[in-house]
Amino acid sequence: MSAEATFWAWQQGVKSTHKLVLLSLANCHNEASGQCNPSIAYIAQATGLNRKTVITAMEQLEESSLIIRVKSSGSSNQFNLNFGQITSTKNGTSPKNGPGPKTDKTSPKNGTGPVPKTDHESKKKLKEPKNINKGLDFSSWPTEPSAEILHDWKKVRKAPLTQTAVNNIANQLHQANQHGYSVDHCLAICCERGWRGFQFQWLLNHESQAQQPLAQSIHQERTRDRSVTDMLTDTSW
Repeated sequence: MSAEATFWAWQQGVKSTHKLVLLSLANCHNEASGQCNPSIAYIAQATGLNRKTVITAMEQLEESSLIIRVKSSGSSNQFNLNFGQITSTKNGTSPKNGPGPKTDKTSPKNGTGPVPKTDHESKKKLKEPKNINKGLDFSSWPTEPSAEILHDWKKVRKAPLTQTAVNNIANQLHQANQHGYSVDHCLAICCERGWRGFQFQWLLNHESQAQQPLAQSIHQERTRDRSVTDMLTDTSW
């Protein structure tokens, strides 16, 4: 078995059945003698092809000058692999029969065989994740919203977010931003309250309602403290 022969066989642009036969021959290549002498029966068993298919493939490989038959009196045929031959035609015919596709592959005989493609070169490029902000211009907003917050708000809206909608709430977002509220905070409140749009006054009302329970709690605490103090300082009882 010769690594050079196997490498060369893999590079040939021939039909799959022809390549199987060629690889079987390369697997039996003797580096010392340069010959490979497997029987038709061996190749058929190794490749899983029937005898007729193997014979046809070897004849066409010979016509393509990829293999050279060496006839010897009183013995079976012997074959040499023609390392100087490179074919990239899909039908397995030799370029000598006509101009074939151009190739930048170099011959292994000069010591610089073709370099096999790496996995990442042969695989298709992975598609980049979709940008949910694609197609919308947020330059009218104080800042562009984060993808996660915008995604959540779109679910709440239950309707496509159009450029018109983006432009309509820009002024409201600027008012909120001037009072210290970020764009993401405003959209987060929209998600929490189920608002499909946004107005700064809605935010103020929401903040006021959120503070009322706290203010009432503080007022009740102070009232209770005053009652206890009054009770302790009252000398009438």
